[in-house]
Amino acid sequence: MPIDDELVVSLEENRARFMSLIERARSSDVLIKKLILYKKAIKLAVRGSVGVYASSDIEDFFILVANKFNIKLPQSYEKNSILHVVSECYSVGGHSKVVARWIKYHAHGEKHSIYFTRMKKSDIDNIFFQRVMEASGKIYTGKSHFLDVTNALYLRYIAMKYERVILHTHMDDIVPLIAFGSEQFKRTVILYNHADHLFWLGASISHLICETRSWGLNFSKKYRGVSENIVLGIPTANILYTHSTIKTQRGNDFKIITSIGMPHKFLAIPGEFSFYNYMMAILESRDDVIFNIVGPTLSDYPEWLSLIDNYGDRVRVHGKLIGDKYRYYLKNSDLIIDSFPMSGGTALSDVVESGKPTLSLCCVTGHLDYTYHTESYCSTPEELIDKTHRLLDDIKYREHVSQSSIETFSKYQSLTLWQSKVNDAYKLADSNRRTSLRNKLRIGESEHILLDKFILLFNAKPRLLYSIGNIVKLSTYFKNGRRRFRISVFKLNITI
Repeated sequence: MPIDDELVVSLEENRARFMSLIERARSSDVLIKKLILYKKAIKLAVRGSVGVYASSDIEDFFILVANKFNIKLPQSYEKNSILHVVSECYSVGGHSKVVARWIKYHAHGEKHSIYFTRMKKSDIDNIFFQRVMEASGKIYTGKSHFLDVTNALYLRYIAMKYERVILHTHMDDIVPLIAFGSEQFKRTVILYNHADHLFWLGASISHLICETRSWGLNFSKKYRGVSENIVLGIPTANILYTHSTIKTQRGNDFKIITSIGMPHKFLAIPGEFSFYNYMMAILESRDDVIFNIVGPTLSDYPEWLSLIDNYGDRVRVHGKLIGDKYRYYLKNSDLIIDSFPMSGGTALSDVVESGKPTLSLCCVTGHLDYTYHTESYCSTPEELIDKTHRLLDDIKYREHVSQSSIETFSKYQSLTLWQSKVNDAYKLADSNRRTSLRNKLRIGESEHILLDKFILLFNAKPRLLYSIGNIVKLSTYFKNGRRRFRISVFKLNITI
């Protein structure tokens, strides 16, 4: 069976399994059974691919659970105080940068705190302690990371001390639904939709959903039935990197193309133009190009080894880089290519802001708004390849693309604009709360789209956890929403 047909069959099986779980939960009268079935459905939707991006059944159930638990709550709050609710944050990644920058660029007189639903204080990166301290706030962690209700009730208690709550939680986190689905809770809730291309929870408890881009706004309306959402964008780095004259050891005759992104953003979709195809097209047609790939490793994409076999160190795969090393590869580049089939968000914005020329190929997951209005946007692979050659060979064109991208970027994502939009979002969400206006999900089944295939492939792709040379390898992947492990000893594979 062709691989594309296999994907469609898997997608249909996943959707049927998801709908079966929902129906079994809906028809059961036993609360604990409903809980187990709905949690299984969430795992399948998030870690599989079901062609469904929200569920009113699931959200309504956890709101019902929320109203079964009433506790004594504080009735007063500090004016202009904001609690950011986060599942987990890290030292790298756009999701974490948004939380840190939102707090860093807060308005005068605001207090910002963070509640982590799934992290211990000892595991939290220092940048979040620093940002919260600067904003006169606190760091909170869940009372029990394994008991959702205990965690949620503690969050409800803490959140009542704040004027507003901002959700940055993971797609499968049910703690906010139980914490804020209760009629006891009387504060404004805003959901920041950082995973607009995936299934997620929380629309029903939110007075406003803030989207990162128009693509997400339209997607939420079409596939989730969301009504109360606006485009907020993402906070910029607000730092201009200085250009470096340093070149690689290969000398000034070589042009450096760099691409940066999390490993899954380069995943090939069968039948679609891939990043491998792009590198091959450029390397075959020119002998003056070096590729620097930051984020993935060769264990993520072993097929890239064939490029190294053919073109030697003109293809360099660096894995994750942070700090000065990360900035070095940005400065040392002649051209930045956006990851595809999943585009970069915060990382690409930082590059544009630095003044480096970039190119972005039309992606299955869409782009930030400014991208569509710049010459760096490419609607076809042919356009991407043609513009790559022109940017590498024509200095004036390179400068034109860089300057026009910065100007367009400033119109859509300047720091001043971000701060103004945040203030407007607070006012609108507060108004919706006063009129008891929340999102009501209206979801119908649709035909599977290319995005469904990408999500399925992303979750099914093994990720290396541990290895001893090429002898023993431990990998993990998801099948039917369940985490699986694969142990490889030489060529023998054992699946757990």
